[in-house]
Amino acid sequence: MISLNPHLTLTVQSLGHEAQPLIIVDEVLSDPQALIAEADAAAFRTPAPGSRYPGLNAPLPQTYKTVVATELLPRLLPHFGVTPQPLPLFGFFGVATQAPDAMDVRQAAPHIDAFSLNSFASVHYLFEGDLGGTAFFRHRASGHELITPSRSYSFERAKRLELDGFDGSGEAARAQFFEPIAAIEPRFNRLIFYRAGQIHYGQVQASNPRRLTANLFFGIR
Repeated sequence: MISLNPHLTLTVQSLGHEAQPLIIVDEVLSDPQALIAEADAAAFRTPAPGSRYPGLNAPLPQTYKTVVATELLPRLLPHFGVTPQPLPLFGFFGVATQAPDAMDVRQAAPHIDAFSLNSFASVHYLFEGDLGGTAFFRHRASGHELITPSRSYSFERAKRLELDGFDGSGEAARAQFFEPIAAIEPRFNRLIFYRAGQIHYGQVQASNPRRLTANLFFGIR
């Protein structure tokens, strides 16, 4: 049964110079194996055109989305100065199957999921071992860490100009154009929650079908 762990632990960190909250929830589900069983039974497919996810996706069970949205989300939003409220959400299981050296530069570059201040994302790590966590960045040229509506056009334009024709690896592009500000280690049954406009990158270490995550996006239409 997929249910919230009453003994979960919640830690709030501040990211970079802009001090945006990042919430780490450890031992989030009472029985994470129940969610993994859903993933084992799911049909994984290549992501839709336009997605840069380096692997395969499958639908998340509605039970999981409901538990996170109704029981966990109201505990997280106040840390962002947002009144608890229902938010539209979607999400997927993700399995990283593409090695970092096989990604194109845009795939390997830090990105955002949305730029509304009332949009959020979560990543739930469902694997053991260090197969890669999540890193957060500052864009060197602009100094921005969180992309808001007023920053979105200039950021996307600058990023496009930087990456177009870049003659190097994704790792080299990250080092040249982005400065790391935080790195979250993966831990089994750990969920991280952050504003969707936070510049970030999934630190996939290698092509590995055991790097299973549950990814949710809130307030993104």
